[in-house]
Amino acid sequence: MKIRLVEIGGEFCTSRRSPALEKLRALTKECLDKGEYLEILTEGVKILTPSFIDEWIPPLIIEYGEETYQKFIRFEPALEGYLKEQVQRGVAARLP
Repeated sequence: MKIRLVEIGGEFCTSRRSPALEKLRALTKECLDKGEYLEILTEGVKILTPSFIDEWIPPLIIEYGEETYQKFIRFEPALEGYLKEQVQRGVAARLP
């Protein structure tokens, strides 16, 4: 499945309280539960903040595991720099 982030979250994916996060979590979980690949196209998104990513991705990694996340979920273009680091920090912060 391919989703265009701009169509769900808009051009500014910034708030950790965005209603779009619930829809994104549901779509992502649906793909992971079915063992389907999910490509998240970020073209058209002007701002994608670490807090938005932190609320979306790390809880899924904890629930499904890093290996499953890496296998089935792909951002296009790939997350880089601070966004990629935030995923790792978010997972570490949530683990006991």
